[in-house]
Amino acid sequence: MLQVWPVRQPRPVAEKLPGNHPLLTGQRILDALFPCVQGGTTAIPGAFGCGKTVISQSLSKYSNSDIIVYVGCGERGNEMSEVLRDFPEVIDCYFLFSLMSVV
Repeated sequence: MLQVWPVRQPRPVAEKLPGNHPLLTGQRILDALFPCVQGGTTAIPGAFGCGKTVISQSLSKYSNSDIIVYVGCGERGNEMSEVLRDFPEVIDCYFLFSLMSVV
């Protein structure tokens, strides 16, 4: 499963959608200083206890996105259980149904 690819050469893709729509997070500091586009990727680096999990969970709950993929890589088990406990109770403000009802 090991693949070798040059660092400066992008991977081939069939079609790449343009980033025309901003991801509105609902948090003014993130929207102003760290803008993202819908469908794009972003990273939240930081040390232990600086709020990375809180930011990622609030982005998942309150942003204007249709699909949420939550990857808890290296997270403690209680943080993932908190996500699975809290997300079914959160109602999507755009479509007025539970975030977990799509699953």
